[in-house]
Amino acid sequence: MNIPTVTHNGLSFINLNKPTVEQIQFLNKNFGFSLLNLEDYLYKTQIPKIEVNKEYTLFVMDVPHIPQATKARTHASVQKPGTIPNVLTNRVGLPTFAKTGRKKRINIGEVDFFIGKDYLVILHDERTPQIDEIFEMCKISSKHRDDLMGKGSTYLFYRIADILIDSSFSYVEDIEHNRLY
Repeated sequence: MNIPTVTHNGLSFINLNKPTVEQIQFLNKNFGFSLLNLEDYLYKTQIPKIEVNKEYTLFVMDVPHIPQATKARTHASVQKPGTIPNVLTNRVGLPTFAKTGRKKRINIGEVDFFIGKDYLVILHDERTPQIDEIFEMCKISSKHRDDLMGKGSTYLFYRIADILIDSSFSYVEDIEHNRLY
């Protein structure tokens, strides 16, 4: 079973994009996460919340996502071939949307953060690609591992949540200017 993990200075960053039932069972068995919390993610019955447990804190947040017919180009998406976008230095890549008379639909992506003393486990789906980008940056760069993971699980959680929130500002601006929702 594949559990995507990056470890740095005793901190494990686990990134599960569309977790399987087997991965959920692994988290329950190896981390002691409540099956109720884990199954809530699978069945999308969770509302945003913070739940403090003895060994970990669960933080559930909803992130807006607007599916695009064509890939939106951003200032941050101009990059060298074979590289991944740097969501850290290009803090907010603001997408540009084609101006059409058609209404757009805002979808919500749920992200569950399990924050422990020496780990951060994230459950999410394709509506939050920023998490995958950050994870990949931590995998390939010791500088990013040190910058993001060197200050502990709470700081890593903060940086990821900050990037997710910043990325939603472009949707607000688009709604404000185009009123296509």
